[in-house]
Amino acid sequence: MALTLHGLRDVTSPDGLTPLERAQLYLAGRAFDGRDRRVEDRFVELPVSPEDLADGLDWDDGCLGANMLWTAAVYDGEVHAFDLWVHHADNGCLFTAGSTDQLAGRVQSTWMTPDLRAPYPRAAELDAAMHAVGRW
Repeated sequence: MALTLHGLRDVTSPDGLTPLERAQLYLAGRAFDGRDRRVEDRFVELPVSPEDLADGLDWDDGCLGANMLWTAAVYDGEVHAFDLWVHHADNGCLFTAGSTDQLAGRVQSTWMTPDLRAPYPRAAELDAAMHAVGRW
C-alpha cells in the first residue's frame, strides 16, 4: 500500500495543539537541535547562543514555528499508521500514530532511523507522499 498524507496543516503557534501534538513537537525539536526547549519557545526567536555563533548561525534555528512547520497524519492504505512533523522544509520526525514513539528522523532531506545509523526503510514512500501534496 502507498503512504498518503491527510489533514496536513501548517503550525504557526502552540495554540490549539493537543497534549500529544505538544509532546511530539517537543521531541521533534529535541531531535533537531538536542535542546530541552518548551513547546512555546519553539515559536519564539530566542537570543543566539555563543555555541551557535561559533557554528556560524546568527539566527535562532530552534524556532521551528518560523521555519515552515507543519504536521499531517500518514495513512498506510486505509490505516492511520504515522504522525508526521516537518520543519525547515527538509527536517522532521515520524512517529507511530497516536504516540511519541519516534520511527524516523528527516535530516537535510534524508529519512534515517532515530539513531541516524541507517536509512529509514520506507523513506522513498514517505517522500512520495510528501511530494503528492506539494511539500517535497
